[in-house]
Amino acid sequence: MKSRAPRVAGWLLPLLLLCAAPAAAGAPLAEPEARVRLEPAYVEVGEGLTAAVQVRIEGVRDLYAFDIRLAFDPAVVQVADADPASPGTQVQPGGLLKLDVVARNAADNEAGTVWFAMSQANPSPAVSGSGVALVVTFRGLAGGKHSPLAVSYARLATRDGHAIPAVVQGGELAVVAAEQAAATPTPAPPPERPALEQTALAPTTAPVAEGSQAGP
Repeated sequence: MKSRAPRVAGWLLPLLLLCAAPAAAGAPLAEPEARVRLEPAYVEVGEGLTAAVQVRIEGVRDLYAFDIRLAFDPAVVQVADADPASPGTQVQPGGLLKLDVVARNAADNEAGTVWFAMSQANPSPAVSGSGVALVVTFRGLAGGKHSPLAVSYARLATRDGHAIPAVVQGGELAVVAAEQAAATPTPAPPPERPALEQTALAPTTAPVAEGSQAGP
């Protein structure tokens, strides 16, 4: 039993932090240096066709777990299931972190939401740099309509459970006639550990910055 304790602690602390309430108003906060953004930020998807959007985490230091949620207009677009063999609708994990513990992978095409939360576990090392957190493939429904694609919640954590402040950038989806849509092939699954753009950032243990990062 003793040999299992370090492994459990290695993923439980970050996941507990992800589920914790945000910091109280007025608490001192570090300036966010990490960023959660969409690539591309503006997507044209053909009616009845699909287009993929990457959710990237950039300029992060000592990342070990994250909880990212998106919001879209389900009357305009729907999420295409990345794993039809499993119940529900899933998105495609990225390669930024090792998929040691996936706490949530669910898209709701009635509510217009995506929720993906995961953590690494020992002995996986923390990651610094930039990479793809997840990939969402959307199918166009309503031609001529637009849907915001908001990062409604984003929380990043270190191995020790400290929050990593980050700014978020949302995007937009436009549904056009199929013949007008630019060719946007769904990307192949990313490698388990992509090459990372290393950055020199000061470490921080401050909670999420209110107003800079989406909350629950």
